[in-house]
Amino acid sequence: YGYDNRETDDVEYFHNDPSNPWNLSNTVNASVELPEGVVFMSTSRRGLEKLEILKNNITRTLLVPGAESPIDNEIRGMFYDKQRQLLLMGNKNNTLFVIRPDGSRTTITQDQYGNPIGRTYGISQDSKGNYWLSSKDHGLFKMSPTSSGGFTLQNYCHNDDDKYSLSSNAAYQTVEDKQGNIWIATYGGGVNVLTHDKQGKPIFLHAKNEMRNYPRNSFMKVRTIAMDSEGRIWAGSTDGILIMSR
Repeated sequence: YGYDNRETDDVEYFHNDPSNPWNLSNTVNASVELPEGVVFMSTSRRGLEKLEILKNNITRTLLVPGAESPIDNEIRGMFYDKQRQLLLMGNKNNTLFVIRPDGSRTTITQDQYGNPIGRTYGISQDSKGNYWLSSKDHGLFKMSPTSSGGFTLQNYCHNDDDKYSLSSNAAYQTVEDKQGNIWIATYGGGVNVLTHDKQGKPIFLHAKNEMRNYPRNSFMKVRTIAMDSEGRIWAGSTDGILIMSR
């Protein structure tokens, strides 16, 4: 049985390998080819055999070609914004890449005040169009697009003197609930909720302040977080799954 390669104007034959029972038989009695790229055939082995011609649709692309360090191409966070058609990727080497449809890119390593963003492990977007970067090293960053096409970043991190600050700087992932609150998965500080007090000041609620029903002796190492159709928050931790609601 052979394949007509139009690019080379040659017939490429399929020969069986006696050591591989999955190979085609060399003796084909009858066959039918379908437009979908599937071939059914009857061979000397009897019965019906199916052949699928696979296309190489997957290609490997390096984020940083020719990088001296392997961590430049080690991706830890990824998000695609369908509305703006932006692909955001954070690598292990403390860099956030914002890639546009034309292939141009912006690299971000720090905010406008010089604070490093660290390793971005999670990227999400809220209903207002802001991006939330979960940094394993430096807490949480709110990245807001500007009219000029750039971004401003606001950092939220732990402060020993403020009990309503983020409980841990090891942030892994975020999700927005139906009320516009941001839920944060942190490793070591459990689940946090970013909301606002009566004066409109951003505050973080967690097991060390207002979350009195939170199991304080467990579910503190949280890496993943999601919301279901009923608005419940699911947190994946080293102690299992914690389901929460406000």
